Amino acid sequence: MYKRQDITYPRVKKVIEGYKNTKGEKIAGLGGNLKYYKTNFVGSMPTHRNKKMLTEKSVEMLCIKESTFEEVLNKKDISIFKNKDKFTAILFDEMKMDDFKNEVKKLKKPISVYVFSLEGDDFKEEFENLKNDITLCSIPEAILKVYRRIYETAKPKK
Repeated sequence: MYKRQDITYPRVKKVIEGYKNTKGEKIAGLGGNLKYYKTNFVGSMPTHRNKKMLTEKSVEMLCIKESTFEEVLNKKDISIFKNKDKFTAILFDEMKMDDFKNEVKKLKKPISVYVFSLEGDDFKEEFENLKNDITLCSIPEAILKVYRRIYETAKPKK
């Protein structure tokens, strides 16, 4: 049995990039880009696996929102993506703010900055002294609500 990704994805890719028809004639592509995503539910049970899955899926959603799909940096707590006009920088651990700001300083185009925070801080003061064109963006509250619940109950006990 065929799956949609076996038929639809290649068909759309050919329309974008061009192809040869059955007569062997070259058909020019229409241009554009194509990104393939699989969806999956993230459980709300407080496990490290669910926390990791939620942040990974959140990154994909933020990249779609910002139209920045080219990966520039992917560290444990910092991700940066770009397109031809701008960057999207995402910080997952507030304790890595200094490392994050050092990475953001290197970027030359406008930057949308997202910070996962359990307290919901806006971090405006953290970026005031940077010379970059920075827009601080909020992580959607629905994502943060689940993130907080998973993080708080999954962190190791002292």
